[in-house]
Amino acid sequence: MAFFNDSIRDGLKGSVFEASDTGFVSGKPGQETLIANNVLGCQNPEGLSPCTNGNANTGYAAPGQIVNYVEIHDNLTLFDKLLASRPNDSEQTRAARAKLANSAVYLAQGIPAAQLGQEFLRTKGGDENSYNSGDGPNAIDWSRAHEQADSVAYTRGLLALRQSAPAFRYPTFEQVNANSKLLRAADGVVAWTVRDTEHSYVVVLNSTDAAVPVDIPAGTYDLLVANGKVELSAPQTVTIGETPYAAGALSATVLRLHTDNAGEPGAEDADQTGAEDAGQAGGEGTEAGAETGAEGTEAGAEDAGQTGAEDAGLTGAEGADKPAVEKPVGVWAVENDARGVLYVNAWGQGKADRTVNYGNPNDEIIFGDWDGDGIDTPLVRRGNAFLGTNGFGGVAQFEFAYGNAGDAVLVGDWNGDGKDTIAVVRGNQVFVRSSLTSGVADAVYGYGNPTDTLIAGDWNGDGKDTLAAVRGNIFYVQSKLEDTKAPLEFTYGTAGDRVIVGDWNGTGKDGVGVVRGNQFFLKNKLVTGAADEVFAYGNAKDVSVVGDWDGDGIDTLAVDRR
Repeated sequence: MAFFNDSIRDGLKGSVFEASDTGFVSGKPGQETLIANNVLGCQNPEGLSPCTNGNANTGYAAPGQIVNYVEIHDNLTLFDKLLASRPNDSEQTRAARAKLANSAVYLAQGIPAAQLGQEFLRTKGGDENSYNSGDGPNAIDWSRAHEQADSVAYTRGLLALRQSAPAFRYPTFEQVNANSKLLRAADGVVAWTVRDTEHSYVVVLNSTDAAVPVDIPAGTYDLLVANGKVELSAPQTVTIGETPYAAGALSATVLRLHTDNAGEPGAEDADQTGAEDAGQAGGEGTEAGAETGAEGTEAGAEDAGQTGAEDAGLTGAEGADKPAVEKPVGVWAVENDARGVLYVNAWGQGKADRTVNYGNPNDEIIFGDWDGDGIDTPLVRRGNAFLGTNGFGGVAQFEFAYGNAGDAVLVGDWNGDGKDTIAVVRGNQVFVRSSLTSGVADAVYGYGNPTDTLIAGDWNGDGKDTLAAVRGNIFYVQSKLEDTKAPLEFTYGTAGDRVIVGDWNGTGKDGVGVVRGNQFFLKNKLVTGAADEVFAYGNAKDVSVVGDWDGDGIDTLAVDRR
């Protein structure tokens, strides 16, 4: 059994009971979180406007119960509604609004529905209840299919995209939540990522009349939908780095991440196999003893060339006290031609203490205290294969498989034994493994909303890492892994900052930091307020990591330039 979703209908174009009322695609402000909730399946998570049928909040057992539509036999057609609510629009603008509305319907989780002729901007001459009006308003004017050929082609393209991509039609909310993440729902823009077993996509709905910069994950993408056109057979390739992507005005954008060999380096002799079942955060065994790690050579400390730091800006919650410093109190860097992972043992010093190569340039590298000696060392990830060492170079000393290739990874000491292991994250589900061996999850925890960013740290100094959910610039902090509601909340930084976690002052309790370019704004206590310390390190394009490199109990930085 399925139900018509009036929430997305009215959210996109305005109330059907008031012809002049506008919606998201016609410029009505404040609709972004409602549309975000709708495209992700009307699950009504905290922080998003609830789906409603006009009388009460609505909920569904599965995406297959949701019939998404913006036009049906009752009420004004989409074209007539846009004409009534935005009478001064040009025909071109009205067609663009219709394309944007149709994009939201066809890219949303659930079942899309459309009225005959919607693809060529059908009009009933403003008749909102034509059931007894005769052939005049009800006849299909097929000449409009020729006149609006561009809109017809666009709709066909959306249908082809949806049919080719399981990411846009998941059968369960568990799959939706594990594979989707909301990027933005404000200022006329709704953006999210969604993936399936073959591809990852970024979707942007821009209802403003200007191009809007949107922060999306860096990478090389195929531009499938942009500026009112769909191109699936020979899409333009775009590379996105630190500069935000400019999403076209009054249009939908769909980008598909490339899946070439650059992202899948082989684990030469590892012979790894992992669990593909979405419900299992585990993997089959991996052959032990193979020297598949990466050979590493340790170099001497590199002299630090000075890199100028930009103004640090203000870090803290709105309304909070401003930082006492406006520029970094320490400016430190690494040589631009240095290659490897460059470690520094103290904040503010002038050169790297150690430069080491480990793993391949395309490996993801993470750090933890794997053997309990108080020193964080590297672990590289290749798909769902992990190859680690308790030193800073040489070949892998241990290896295992866990989770799936697309999972996010957290590092933590989950049981207080002094040794770090990993967990994988899917939506708001965290699958914890208590040993560095192949297998299934030892424990599974649910925390926060599927669109939150989850981080881990020892917030209270008890020797056990727990979770915090980051939502915009609000941090919801656990005291134990079983918590489903946050006993502690605070605000810090701004939405979009990259968050790091570490014990910056050696108290045994982790604080947080935010990263902006090559500047690091550190907070020692989990309270709203300004940064306690501000430093600059390396270059804005460096990939920075955090760890205790010398066992002194203080976490510092390294940059990955392999």
